[in-house]
Amino acid sequence: MNKTVVVCFEGESVKVVFASRNAEDLYIDNYMTLTMEQFDDFLSNDESDNYIIVTGVRNIHYDMVTIPKTKDKYIKPLVKREVSRRHAEFKDFIPIVSLIGNKVIDGKHRSEYFVISIDSSEINVLIDHFLENQKSVVLVYPVLCVLMSILPQSDTPFLCMFEVGQMKNVILVKDGNIIFTRSFTSQDEDASDVVAKNIDLTVNYCKESLKVAPSFIIMAGEISKSVKVSSSGIPSIPLVFSGRFNVDQSVFNEYVLAIAAINYSMERPFILNRKKTKSLPDINIATTEYKTYYYAKSLLKYITALFLVLSIISLAFIGESTLNILKTNKEIDVHRMQLSDISKIYNTYNIKRDKVMSKLKNIEFLNRVNKQTRFADFLSELSSIKLEGISIESLVIQNVKNITNMEMTGTITAPDYYGFIKEEEVFKNSLNKIAGVKGIDYKSDIEKKTYKVNFTYSSMPLRNH
Repeated sequence: MNKTVVVCFEGESVKVVFASRNAEDLYIDNYMTLTMEQFDDFLSNDESDNYIIVTGVRNIHYDMVTIPKTKDKYIKPLVKREVSRRHAEFKDFIPIVSLIGNKVIDGKHRSEYFVISIDSSEINVLIDHFLENQKSVVLVYPVLCVLMSILPQSDTPFLCMFEVGQMKNVILVKDGNIIFTRSFTSQDEDASDVVAKNIDLTVNYCKESLKVAPSFIIMAGEISKSVKVSSSGIPSIPLVFSGRFNVDQSVFNEYVLAIAAINYSMERPFILNRKKTKSLPDINIATTEYKTYYYAKSLLKYITALFLVLSIISLAFIGESTLNILKTNKEIDVHRMQLSDISKIYNTYNIKRDKVMSKLKNIEFLNRVNKQTRFADFLSELSSIKLEGISIESLVIQNVKNITNMEMTGTITAPDYYGFIKEEEVFKNSLNKIAGVKGIDYKSDIEKKTYKVNFTYSSMPLRNH
């Protein structure tokens, strides 16, 4: 089973989850909540090598971007160019793109996307902290998107609310994509009123500006037991863990983001040998430079292991080869004694070969005659074609070995364009049926009622009787 460690940065605290997983199930082995000071000690002393990070960022932009409908591989570059144009100060960022929908503007098909743009410099600082402690980061997930791996499938749009430290976040999900987010803070004493008010504002904005009406709201994590929402006009549903997690509901609520990250990595792994599914978008916000470094490091690790295996195999092969060499030397001694008999056989072979060579010229002559292209065969086949409206004005022939390049030109007599097309179709089909005709390149001028066709012809060789 694969061992996974998730480090989730939530405000002033850090939540760590140790898990084991296979293709179907996930087992929570241990979990803890640390302060930032405690986390530094933990990172330096922990014996794990690879980590998944879940984090929020301070420098982030949200945009609605409309681009021409295009192939998947061009979507991110086009979106990134549009975001760069809008935010010139945003030099180096990582976009997370979610499709809102398709529409037609001025007769042209367009796709509208919700884009979360994350400053890559913050991610680099975070990763560097792990590297300084000789730890590797496998994936980096943003807190806003990681819950998508455990949210239920729904045919209707819905909201999901969760909290990270003092910050409460609301995301709007439609067709499995996040198409809007809203974040706000609230104090414990007035949390319910502030949450209810912000949910009302979010629902109204979705209906009036986005033309999307959420049908319910999912309360994920500990907020589901501390906040009750009743004024938004839509039902509130707590997020309940599924059977694939071996923890109770209280642990699931407290570590929901970290558990979701493990589940997300099972659905869409980075570097690991598992097929990626299309059900979840790629939300790994590690920079391209780090992905390249991590890939090279992993590749070097696998190459080293492969080298060790090959070395062991080579040693075994050398030992076996040594035994075979000794055995072969004995066989050579035996064959050396039989060499005199082989010499007699060789002399007999030379005598018979000389007799055959004396008749070789006659054989080669017959083979050359047999390989020549027989134009009579082609002309015989051509004469059998129904050429009622077809006239052949020229036939240019160039013979190379037993392949003949031909160019045929002429005119097609027909009362109208339809008749012209019909006649030339019959003509082309008839040429295709002639044995030995290949590579037909047919061109015609319907106005001048002329045609030109190039093809190669090779006749079947004569049979020897």
